[in-house]
Amino acid sequence: MLAGAINLLAALLLGIVLSNTPAGDFFARRAVVMLRIGAPDTLWRGPIPMLMGIAGRFVYVLPVALLAVALCEPAFGNSPGKAMLGLANDAEGDRADSRARRWIRTIVRAAPWWGLTVALLTGSWVLALLSALVSLALLGIAAFAFPTSGSSRT
Repeated sequence: MLAGAINLLAALLLGIVLSNTPAGDFFARRAVVMLRIGAPDTLWRGPIPMLMGIAGRFVYVLPVALLAVALCEPAFGNSPGKAMLGLANDAEGDRADSRARRWIRTIVRAAPWWGLTVALLTGSWVLALLSALVSLALLGIAAFAFPTSGSSRT
């Protein structure tokens, strides 16, 4: 749990750094296109875009930062939080099936961040909505298909 909190903190810090780069400007411009902020026939009028504007570009680069931190575990074998705490990922180490499992687990866990990042890149709110629905479905399937070790099947 502490490793997860460290990962979240790392993603927040990365988001702050990215928001002050050209990447922050790029994703903010893509969000305006995707959400049609300021268009007369959109929901994104009034206080919601104003509140998002207060947070600035950080809001729009946060999915990218969360995705980058999530990809550390399958790419490097450990997440930043586990590395800082000295926790081993698993006893199997670098075996190919262990790496494949880490990638699959990361794809399922990070589905919302994959989808929102791609939606921002393409400027498609439909893709953002589909990503949210698919990620909820993936997480639901994973919860039933891969129960925690403390539960038992009857």
